[in-house]
Amino acid sequence: MHEEIQLTKMPKVTDRFRIENELLYQCIAHPIDVNNSIFKSNSFHSYTSTKNGLGYVFLAFIVRQALGFHRYPFLEDRILSDWRYGQFKDAFYTALDILDRQYQAIIDETLELYSFTQDILQQSGLSHVTISRAIKDKSHSYLYASHVARLCHEALNKGDNYIHVEMDILNGFASDTTYPGLLITPSVPIADILCFANIIGSANDPKVKTMEHNEWIVINRHPKGIVKIPLDAIHFKENLFDIDKIEMSLRDRRYDDDYLPVGRCTLGDRLFSYKHRDMSRKLSFKERVIEAFSYYQSLKKL
Repeated sequence: MHEEIQLTKMPKVTDRFRIENELLYQCIAHPIDVNNSIFKSNSFHSYTSTKNGLGYVFLAFIVRQALGFHRYPFLEDRILSDWRYGQFKDAFYTALDILDRQYQAIIDETLELYSFTQDILQQSGLSHVTISRAIKDKSHSYLYASHVARLCHEALNKGDNYIHVEMDILNGFASDTTYPGLLITPSVPIADILCFANIIGSANDPKVKTMEHNEWIVINRHPKGIVKIPLDAIHFKENLFDIDKIEMSLRDRRYDDDYLPVGRCTLGDRLFSYKHRDMSRKLSFKERVIEAFSYYQSLKKL
């Protein structure tokens, strides 16, 4: 671990990019800056608000379509492995209808945003940016930081100078060295930067920022979602992690098993409420697929 962490300063921008398409804007924008007029309720949460919302799901799909990269079958984002959108059904179908009708315009504007970002970074003389992502254990069942710390210890014991972790298609990084437990500071090629906080202006006022302060949105193009991180880009306070005593939770094992495919979890117990399943017997994978399809058909009729 280095004593001093040097991060790339976010370029200053005078003329910000103003997103015209309302769906694309609401996928990204800060919640206090979003006009929810296209939705009947406040159930469409933007990427800046949370990664566990419809805004992230739609934005990740749009970015993949615009930039032409894909995930391998069943290796989608983890959010889709345990996604229950029933409570967001109205917002989901509203957004889906808009995407269907305005697909090409949304793709074109996403490409314009990406090109705008690339031009700003190139004009600043940058080929890579060193930015940070703080990680902490959210609960006893979500030990992501402990998992990464343990991977670092195992890599050192094996003589490796890097680790592999799975990350989502879009990930928020920052220009900040403050961290409660563990900090990742990779050198990211500018080609993998979708946008950053100084770039996007409000739909009503281009001078008003719409993202979290110092935030960068980084694209993960790997078809399995794998990211290689050098050990010298990982900083943690060892007294916060008792590596030998970390009890691996289900969530932690999920990372260790290479990846938990959509088929092993979306088609399992977590997708269905009890009324949709005969709990007296275990289902084969084929039976789960058939039941999932039937359940999907029933949702379309709602």
